[in-house]
Amino acid sequence: MKKILICGYKGFIGRYLYNELKKKFIVHKFSSNIKNDKNKYIEQIIKNNKPDYFLYLSFVKKPKENKDIFINMKLPKMILNVLEKNNYNCKFIYFSSISVLFKNYENIYISQKKISEHNIATYRNVSIIRMPLILSNHIEGDLKKLNKFVNFFSFVSLIPFRGSNLNYINIDTLVRTILKIINSEQKYKYYNLIGKKNIYLYEIAKSISKNKLCVFIPTDFIFKILLSKISPALIGINYKKEIFLKEIETRNTKNIYV
Repeated sequence: MKKILICGYKGFIGRYLYNELKKKFIVHKFSSNIKNDKNKYIEQIIKNNKPDYFLYLSFVKKPKENKDIFINMKLPKMILNVLEKNNYNCKFIYFSSISVLFKNYENIYISQKKISEHNIATYRNVSIIRMPLILSNHIEGDLKKLNKFVNFFSFVSLIPFRGSNLNYINIDTLVRTILKIINSEQKYKYYNLIGKKNIYLYEIAKSISKNKLCVFIPTDFIFKILLSKISPALIGINYKKEIFLKEIETRNTKNIYV
């Protein structure tokens, strides 16, 4: 039975993935909150568990401290250095974002994902999975943040209009796709996951609004002019036009439509 180490198991995606993986594999948790000798901790955990796969999902979307920068950009490379130094035949899977392929937009989240990809791309046994927006049937993940805005007032719902035309996949579909990638004999450097459907942000907001009275906020105009580095979901990006996937599919890249 395959052995897996997972870092980022407490997050929205990590929880779903961990719960499903442990039904089929031997799964151990790896904490990114390393307080003492970092290299020693990494070496000890890997030596004790001897993983066939290392899944790295940890990421701080709004980094403010050095420990956040460490988790986002330094820790993945440190783990790979330990794996290579000790000749472990372990597949390292890094979870990134499809937004790194945006041609005309970037914020700190996207730029740090790009740097992380660049830092690890040359290592052997590395795959990078780029995900779109991930939604579930519950108020969690990015929906939880949107819910705080939409239902901030008890008597009215605030609806960002129109927002971006977002590509998305359901969390259950994501988990099934990850399992297929792990079990597949084809090993690509990059996996671009693309949902078969797009949805406007205001449609998502309306679906979670708790009030009959809705006020539509023209976020496309406000955020494009005043807060250009806000979440790309808010500023009216059309993902179909912003990302040209056919241009980048190569022998090292697999586009998966789910």
